[in-house]
Amino acid sequence: GNKTRAPARLRVDGSNLIDPVSGQPVTLHGVNWWSGYFQSDDGLDLETELPSANLVRLVGILWDNGNPDTDCRTDDASNGFLSDKCVRHLDNAIKACQRHNVWVVITCRAAEAAGDGYPEDVFHDPDLVIQFETMWRWAMRTEGNQLLPAF
Repeated sequence: GNKTRAPARLRVDGSNLIDPVSGQPVTLHGVNWWSGYFQSDDGLDLETELPSANLVRLVGILWDNGNPDTDCRTDDASNGFLSDKCVRHLDNAIKACQRHNVWVVITCRAAEAAGDGYPEDVFHDPDLVIQFETMWRWAMRTEGNQLLPAF
């Protein structure tokens, strides 16, 4: 189906990252992807142009970012305070990584929440703190959610 499979997660053993399937140490090499510019064949392009790349740092959650055209933040707690459009973009980028056996680290760009919106930021606004934590918990769930950082 269209569901993303359960995430494989690297394991930490001392100073090593361990592949959960092979049990062997992994050295990560990769690039940044900005989800707003993501194209469906970016995974193939990455595999072709940088065959040793095995990691994408996905700047994919633009949350309380100060730009209403690209902001992922919503007031809908039932959807983790994330817009459907944002979820679709993230899901497509993660699936592209999975198809090419590339690990994903999801990152958030939250300019307003991270301080530009003072005093309405995660350092001073308890409601925003709860929303931000809820968003991350929702995005990282392993069941019933398409957003699974894995390959």
